[in-house]
Amino acid sequence: QYHSLALLADRSVRAWGSNQGGQTAVPASLNEVLAIAGGEQHSLALRGTAADTAPVISVQPVATVSAAVGQVTRLSVTASAGTAPVSYQWRRNGVEIAGATGASLELTVDADTAASYDVFVSNRLGSLTSAPAAFTLRSNPLLSATQGGRATVARGGNLALELDPAFAPVGSTVKWLRNGREIPQATGTSLTFSNARALRDAGRYQAVVTDGAGTKTSRSLWLFVTGATQVVGWGDKPQSEVPTGLGDAVAIAGGTKFSLALKADGTVVGWGDNTWGQTNIPAGLSNVVRIAAGEGYSLALRSDGTVVSWGRNESGVPVGQSDFVAIAAGVWHGVALKSDGTVLPWGANGDGQSSVPSDLGKVVDIGAGAFNTMAVKPDGVTVEWGVNNSNQRNVPASVVWPLAVAGGNEFSAAALADGTVNVWGRDLFGEKQIPANVSGVVRLAAANYHLMAITSEGTLFSWGRNNEGQTAFSPLPGGFFDVDGGEFHTIALRDAAGDTLPVISSAPPSTLAAAIGQTVVLRVASSGGQVPVSYQWRKGGVAISGATNAEYRLTVDASSAANYTVTVSNYLGSVTSSATALTLRENPLISTNMGGRFVINGGQGRTFDLDPALAPAG
Repeated sequence: QYHSLALLADRSVRAWGSNQGGQTAVPASLNEVLAIAGGEQHSLALRGTAADTAPVISVQPVATVSAAVGQVTRLSVTASAGTAPVSYQWRRNGVEIAGATGASLELTVDADTAASYDVFVSNRLGSLTSAPAAFTLRSNPLLSATQGGRATVARGGNLALELDPAFAPVGSTVKWLRNGREIPQATGTSLTFSNARALRDAGRYQAVVTDGAGTKTSRSLWLFVTGATQVVGWGDKPQSEVPTGLGDAVAIAGGTKFSLALKADGTVVGWGDNTWGQTNIPAGLSNVVRIAAGEGYSLALRSDGTVVSWGRNESGVPVGQSDFVAIAAGVWHGVALKSDGTVLPWGANGDGQSSVPSDLGKVVDIGAGAFNTMAVKPDGVTVEWGVNNSNQRNVPASVVWPLAVAGGNEFSAAALADGTVNVWGRDLFGEKQIPANVSGVVRLAAANYHLMAITSEGTLFSWGRNNEGQTAFSPLPGGFFDVDGGEFHTIALRDAAGDTLPVISSAPPSTLAAAIGQTVVLRVASSGGQVPVSYQWRKGGVAISGATNAEYRLTVDASSAANYTVTVSNYLGSVTSSATALTLRENPLISTNMGGRFVINGGQGRTFDLDPALAPAG
């Protein structure tokens, strides 16, 4: 009724007009049409079948596949000479795999993946089954054009990434990449990690192989170093108040008023503001390798190259696409990088932050400011687009092959290969006032109006706006390997190997006696515990308000007689001192920790006594 059809001389069909019922969406495989007809919201075609054939498998799946747990691998089949539509059904040990109905099968490897796989290929004229692919598990990850994913190595452990000999045959030239950048002198068919450390070794790895057939790049593999870790937060609350259960976190991200953490098992935890559902982790989200957070929305990159978004900014997210290798989040826009070097932004575009420059070309890394997008090209040149009200997209010529790029509200920054940091744009809150002792920087992050940097030694620095304490954390431990920030908070991740509970090395005395009006000082000393250490004094088991230091001063009155204890805590737990029994006496007792004031009524006599511990016999 509201569409038209045309039959062309080559027996193909064209359609136009209303497509409310899909009536103008001509099937791509439709050919050899003899006649056509149309209804109100449907179309019909009569086609000749004299030349139709059953499918033929021209390329079988590989006979053997071997991968480590956590990897992603792809099996594929090529069917030719079969008349479309051709359907596929993959099977595992002869049993159909639900939803596996394409020409390729993507597997995320776990302990149960080892099996025999084949595919049933059919059309209306016939069917056939492929040769089987035998899948086995291996300890070291194996990389190829179809195999990547994620892998873990324990802190201090050893691991080798190996190239499939079919992908890198003898005589090939190999270059290994980490986070898109070439690793010096890494030219073998394996890449070995010894005494693994997160700051030095974790990242995204690929191999570029050149042989007689040309140059090819492996799929990405994300390597994580696992072990005891600690997430530390400071600044505005509750997003800086770290929940329990994150002792194995491997990455963190800070959004506006909320935070995210990626656990070693590939799952995500969120906390803080949840106005837009940004901390409601989607059910079943797993195998995550990267996280990012903006204002009211969260992003996750999975090991199969797909991007998942939840919260406020879901419009334009690359649903149905895969092969992504990096993500970044601005205030209201997201950006993802594909393995072929193309950049895909989405979301807000009021300042052009989602409009990729037409001459950008290929990219090896990306970043995002509040209203800007940043990209590092294969020649190391950094390009930026979006708002430029403070010259924040005017990248200095010295920013070549940065280790990391990041942006805030009105500034941009880069960590350079020589370990220095370059900040450009507005200096509203001291963003460009880089602390003099910052050197050897290997990680960089930026929030609204403050920056964070981690050195090769795991030392963390932060500078810029501090209205909520987002750049002030003391005492600051070491061992940091990841950091990010939100509008007014900082969230950081450190290696917690060797961290211990505090030990009370000097406790208050077991008994004290003082007269009303005296001042009594109770002291505790702790050692051996991971900083920061906190204190809470208690009277009769009840916490004393404000008594949160290593020393507690008490002015004695009639109600002071009681048992006093102090609990010494760090993030691992707490220890409590033995009780100090305070009793009242008539005459004042003077010692190193007791003095104060004492009132004698006129005509009365009193004696001041010295504590025997202060004045022993002799």
